[in-house]
Amino acid sequence: MERELKMASNLKGIQDLAKKHPQLKEEVSAAIESIKALLNTVFQRLHLKEKRFQMFPAASTEELQGLADHFKKIDHEFKILP
Repeated sequence: MERELKMASNLKGIQDLAKKHPQLKEEVSAAIESIKALLNTVFQRLHLKEKRFQMFPAASTEELQGLADHFKKIDHEFKILP
């Protein structure tokens, strides 16, 4: 699997690989957690017009699906792109 991951040249390739190996998503998420924390710290130190930047966690797949369900109530043809 590691060789396949190295050969993935873009995010789409990694996503396709994650479909074949479900544990890959958790492993990649754990591997980049420290980088995300560092970037969060750096961005929180920045100011714009005397106000600090705020960082928010990304929405989960379940949260996005719930939002899509609400949109579908308004527009029955609403679709999430793959």
